Amino acid sequence: MQKKLGIKIVHAKTFLDKFIGFMFKKPKDYAIFFDNCRSVHTFFVRFNLNILYLNSDKEVVKILKEVKPFRVTLPYKNAVSILEIPSGFVDINRLEIGDKIF
Repeated sequence: MQKKLGIKIVHAKTFLDKFIGFMFKKPKDYAIFFDNCRSVHTFFVRFNLNILYLNSDKEVVKILKEVKPFRVTLPYKNAVSILEIPSGFVDINRLEIGDKIF
């Protein structure tokens, strides 16, 4: 099922964009999309993140809620991209495995 998140999505295109992500920033009202990515870190991120693992059709295959700073997520075999959402900006509980994000 297609779901609208109600939040702007920024595409991290370069290596530097992908590496930095939300590091050293205050919580923002946007999410970051990482293509060709199966794992992320939250080093130097100052807030919790909700992380959506997406397959090639942009469908949710795994959801991690409230990932704390200074963590590394494990790769998920069916994921090809990741969407990081600062906690509190999207009702993550309304999302389910199989939902198409965009």
